[in-house]
Amino acid sequence: MEKPFPAYNGEDPYIFVCYAHDDEDVVYPEMAWLHEQGINLWYDEGISGGKIWREEIGDAIKGAFRVLYYISESSLASDHCDREINFALDHTSVLPVYLDDVELTTDLEVGLGRVQALHRTADQDYQGHLLGALGQSVEVTRPLPRSRQRVRLQRDVDAALKPEERLMVSERIRELDPAATVSAAAIGGLADIQAGGDSSPFGH
Repeated sequence: MEKPFPAYNGEDPYIFVCYAHDDEDVVYPEMAWLHEQGINLWYDEGISGGKIWREEIGDAIKGAFRVLYYISESSLASDHCDREINFALDHTSVLPVYLDDVELTTDLEVGLGRVQALHRTADQDYQGHLLGALGQSVEVTRPLPRSRQRVRLQRDVDAALKPEERLMVSERIRELDPAATVSAAAIGGLADIQAGGDSSPFGH
């Protein structure tokens, strides 16, 4: 099965995906959906020719904010998945997603036994829970209710504003939305405009 998109290669937060190739027909469409939500994903498509693949995978795991581990009979039987997850448990957090009703191997049970897992087929709000769990680690670009809307100003814009100009901007925002709260960062930082004061896991 053709890989759905290039693995992420950049400086922003990303999720490492651990899966068995036998599960591609289930995993790839879900990865494509997560990609559409704005979540950066690294998976084995990102392995470069001519490099030591184990080293590249190890570096990708250590750099990830979280590892998304699709659990199935195939992935539990995979030596590659087993090595990746045991390595990940020492370097980052792991989000297990059960594709099958299976029991963990003894070594994985030691590492994942107390980790909150998602069950793809048994959870009626699985996509929402998955997106929420990953959104706690990375910024997800998708429409949000107005009460959770954020407008992010670039650093150069913020740095260019004088204090009196920031005050004018704040007053203008409140004219447009009386419920808005405005917090202007110091020069060189970000100015976050958050409507309603509601904190969202999908932004920073």
